[in-house]
Amino acid sequence: MPRQSTFDYDAARSLVDRLLTESRLYRQSKDYRALLDFVVRLRNFAPFNAMLLQLQKPGLSYAASARDWQVRFGRKPKDGARPLLILWPFGPVALVYDVIDTEGKELPQDVASFFATGPIDASRLASFLPMLADSNIEWRWVDAGDRGAGSITVLQRAPDAKTAGHYRIHVNRNHDVPVQFATLAHELAHMFLGHLGPDKKLSVPERPPMDHVARELEAESAAYLVCARNGVASKSETYLKDYVDTHTTVENIDLYQVMRAAGQVETLLELTAHTRYDPPSVARPVLQQPMLFPSHIRDVVDTIGLEWGAAVRLHDDGLLTFDPNRVTTLDQAMEDELWFLGSLVAAGCDPLMLKRLLDGLARPYRYDHRSVYYDWSRKQWLRFPPAPRRIEDILNDWLSELVGKGDEGTLQWAQACVDQALQELGKATEGRRDPPG
Repeated sequence: MPRQSTFDYDAARSLVDRLLTESRLYRQSKDYRALLDFVVRLRNFAPFNAMLLQLQKPGLSYAASARDWQVRFGRKPKDGARPLLILWPFGPVALVYDVIDTEGKELPQDVASFFATGPIDASRLASFLPMLADSNIEWRWVDAGDRGAGSITVLQRAPDAKTAGHYRIHVNRNHDVPVQFATLAHELAHMFLGHLGPDKKLSVPERPPMDHVARELEAESAAYLVCARNGVASKSETYLKDYVDTHTTVENIDLYQVMRAAGQVETLLELTAHTRYDPPSVARPVLQQPMLFPSHIRDVVDTIGLEWGAAVRLHDDGLLTFDPNRVTTLDQAMEDELWFLGSLVAAGCDPLMLKRLLDGLARPYRYDHRSVYYDWSRKQWLRFPPAPRRIEDILNDWLSELVGKGDEGTLQWAQACVDQALQELGKATEGRRDPPG
């Protein structure tokens, strides 16, 4: 499926670039560092969106969507509250609200923890390897001294726009896990910033050559964002502090690309836990009335093509809410749940892939498998779009709405349009008639 957000981000990039260039915002090194720290605090937004919020409302302490305010914090936007705009994949924009423009329960002091994705330990680091492999990036351990953190190299350039290049990341096995994670973030940042060359498949831009200092400042900035937003202290923080102490201005770096690269690293490593919105994600199915003839569980399992032991394991793993060994017939909700989970397993999903696919869905997994699909580019379940409405139905609804509003003027205009169309049709028909013999 084509990436729906490309135009939106390109347009936003142009507007943001113009604003930053004309205003010279964040060109002072202290202001640049303050922006990075702001983006770290708003970890419930992608880095680029956090920058947009800072541009709109400097000093903002916390923001969230109306849904998150209500569901997670028991708050709602005040009447007349002015929303802030961010970009999102279903575009072009989504609305969020500053905490001071909401009312309700007290906001927890550790509000950022609501969006934490877990500690970065050895097992978490190991879980990144298959994610990297999915993007054609090899991980290699190297036995190096303390000063050698790691590197990234291009093994093969992307042959075309539909195929990713082949990359290899070296990480020092002698460093502690936080340092290894920081190395990974830094090297991936180099790649996503385009320092190794373009790669359309991985959305890596083609950029003009940069000197070593500018490349390192961009990569260290992106790595700092990724590490700090995930609770990892890194040498990037010291690097940036030293840079601010020795340079009064920040030139020749692309803020947009820094924010974008940090977001791409978080997405690749599945570190995102951003604020949530209602449309157009998969809605919870409405429980149907009791089935007249309940389905037998073994018939459903056989129809799905699922082994009985696999159905039992779904319950043992905490995914299926009922034990197949303890039920004989299924109501509609149970059948939907078994079909949804069982179909994924029958299609070949192993436990790790199943965990990834179910991430972000609410339990119990009672979704109608016939009405939803998984969008791999967005890593999200979506509903199939409704069938297009007939033009006759749309017209009838519009006319009924005009009648309900008493909009006589628009109805007369519509009648005039119909009369004109009939006249033109009559003339066209008259012209096509055979001449008398």
